[in-house]
Amino acid sequence: MKALRVTAAFVAATVALASLSSCKAIVEQFTWEPYGTWVNTRYDADGPEPDPMAKLVIKDDDPDVVELYHNTEDADFAQTIQFEITDHWTVGQTQWFMFPVDLGTETIYFVMRISAENTVLEIASSSDDTRPTEIDPDTSDTYVIYSRQAE
Repeated sequence: MKALRVTAAFVAATVALASLSSCKAIVEQFTWEPYGTWVNTRYDADGPEPDPMAKLVIKDDDPDVVELYHNTEDADFAQTIQFEITDHWTVGQTQWFMFPVDLGTETIYFVMRISAENTVLEIASSSDDTRPTEIDPDTSDTYVIYSRQAE
């Protein structure tokens, strides 16, 4: 009978560990990461100053840096911008990040929304620092969308 109790305890421990692993997998499923390479081939352009940029490389530096590329296949970035994420929140299964850009005469706020699959990045501008729950491409002064490029 003693062997049976050990076996039952072992089974209970195994089930508990499997449950923990399952919970960890769920948590990891919703780990959004803005850092990496994001592209949109529709933004590729032949002109000297395309707008918007076709490729973004967001680096986890101090402060954070985004490298901007005119075309998705460009090896050299056109410019860099330093920024600091000042707020982040979750709406449903999407993660949102906010960062201000000081233009001297005014501050523009940009929000980034990352899809639940961590594969789509949307960026829109806002005139204030309120937390939106939706992005409306038609009402935002700036709206761009990118897909994560496989590393």
